[in-house]
Amino acid sequence: MTTLGATDATEVSAGEGARIVLRWRIVSSTVIVLILVVTCWTDYQYNFDRPGIWLIPLCFLLCGMAITELFDIFSTVDNRLNVWNGYVGVLAMFVPAIFPLAWFGCSTEAGLVHLDWSLLGLVAACVWTFAHEMLRYKKPGGVTQRIGLTILITVYVGSLTCFLAALRTWINNDWGMLALLSMIVVVKFADIGAYATGRLIGRHKLAPHLSPGKTIEGAVGGLVVGCFGSWLMLNFVGSHFMGSQNQPTICWITYGIILTITGLLGDLCESLIKRDMHKKDSSIWLPGLGGILDIMDSVMFAAPAAYACWLFGLLGP
Repeated sequence: MTTLGATDATEVSAGEGARIVLRWRIVSSTVIVLILVVTCWTDYQYNFDRPGIWLIPLCFLLCGMAITELFDIFSTVDNRLNVWNGYVGVLAMFVPAIFPLAWFGCSTEAGLVHLDWSLLGLVAACVWTFAHEMLRYKKPGGVTQRIGLTILITVYVGSLTCFLAALRTWINNDWGMLALLSMIVVVKFADIGAYATGRLIGRHKLAPHLSPGKTIEGAVGGLVVGCFGSWLMLNFVGSHFMGSQNQPTICWITYGIILTITGLLGDLCESLIKRDMHKKDSSIWLPGLGGILDIMDSVMFAAPAAYACWLFGLLGP
């Protein structure tokens, strides 16, 4: 009769646990992709001359969940943050930016996302945060920390919402959808490529103190797959939106490199926060994936980089 030793039993248990996590990861990822595809198609076809009418509310819902996760991560017994300050702060940055588009539509120059207006909203959010702490102040201790963390969360999450909206409304309905989709495809292709390559051949740790699972081989694999995703967008998707516009392949490869690197930086930045606060995942809302922040971290840094690429003429008409 054959029996398993303690080491063998542990390995079997770990292997089964990894398979369960992988199955849940596939299920959660499939659901997310389906929701995103349906929402993008609806937003492109039925936006009533207001691109983002379906996507932006979805993005804002995800940002609200991300804010909740961050406040839970940063809140301690001695430092209770008010999550509503985060919601108000992101609204203050987001609503002014999309107001012209929501009011006028995209048929006039006024109907654009105004990122400069979101800066005014950020100032208002800072004033709100200080005012709230003034009203609740009773004794020294923790005030400056609460103000700093609240503003950090507002900027971290609020800027994502504003730049995603700016990408979706870039020039017109066609170019805007291409700008948004290309950013998401490149970043998530890079994530998948890095994960698969790291699992298969990863040997050398990239940032062992921040994210022990990431390897240099995985990062290189993510860079290659991210550039491949950018090339796919150019040759198989971009033609639908760009028409006869000729886009140099080297520009799209450069675009892929930039977004892959900034996406990886965003991933490591979230890992830094979690490690510092002794957290493995931002939450347990998404089985196999962790929390909303765990899937949005790379997009948070890639969205401004993507907008800069379109704004400064690396891509576009």
